[in-house]
Formats: sequence, structure tokens, C-alpha cells
Amino acid sequence: MLAISRFHYDEDLSDRATTELAACLERLAEQPGYVGGAVGRALDDPTLWVLETRWENVGSYRR
Repeated sequence: MLAISRFHYDEDLSDRATTELAACLERLAEQPGYVGGAVGRALDDPTLWVLETRWENVGSYRR
């Protein structure tokens, strides 16, 4: 199961975006069924961020 979540942060808040999204990823990594994940930033729009996570199955993602 692949889950993509998009976020918008003003350019001057990039440090905050990095910190908050990394914290989200750490918390999600503690959950059963978590396989992996990453935080990314759009190349063509520096205000758009993505939190990508992978799960064993849909049930793991929804819990």
C-alpha cells in the first residue's frame, strides 16, 4: 500500500516543514505494518511538500 500526502508550506517555512514532516514520519514508523517512507519537496514549486509512506496492506495504513 502506497500513501501520498501533500502539504503546502510558505518558502520561508522550509525548516519548519522539514522538522514537522520528519516527526510525522518517525511517529508513523512506530506503527504496525509500516514498511518505509520519505519526505520530499516539489522541484517546480518549493511550497509543495510530500509525505510518502508504504504499508504492508490497506488495513495497516488505515489503523
